[in-house]
Amino acid sequence: AQFDASVEPIDLSTEAGDFTFYPAWRQGELEGFAGFGASDQGYGGRLRVLVGIELATGGIRKVMVVEHGETPGLGTRATERQSRKSLRDLFSRESEGEEGRSEPPPNPFLDQFDGRGLPDDGIFQIVKGEDARQDRQRDVVAVSGATISSQAVADAVGRVLRTYRAHERELLESAGAMTTP
Repeated sequence: AQFDASVEPIDLSTEAGDFTFYPAWRQGELEGFAGFGASDQGYGGRLRVLVGIELATGGIRKVMVVEHGETPGLGTRATERQSRKSLRDLFSRESEGEEGRSEPPPNPFLDQFDGRGLPDDGIFQIVKGEDARQDRQRDVVAVSGATISSQAVADAVGRVLRTYRAHERELLESAGAMTTP
């Protein structure tokens, strides 16, 4: 999707914090939103995320951590997307997504959120690998040695999705995707 520079971001202040949503358009149609939110539960303090939300499903497209103070080598495993490319990858377009756009580098922890909607109770549950109950909607397996960082990411993602869900109509109207009856 593309972001239209002429469309102002939509700022929301709620009891859960401050959020900014950017409408994402593809071929003239609103495809979703990119929502910024934060959690203060990180091991290193405040952690900010960007959550891509698909309009059709209300689910997550991708999660990126855009700011954190987590411990290098431990907490950063739950927050960073680092690309390891081979020489072949540098000269190949096979690793790029549709229309020649590259997907963000993988992160096994962050990629667990892809395709998920908001759990019924609005909270993602961090579990340790051996304790995973396999509740696909709710359980997120923590990064070993980085449980606090993992919880902060899950908290921030949940906050963004809860805010999106609670203010979806307002966001759609602000983006110009629907008219008020």
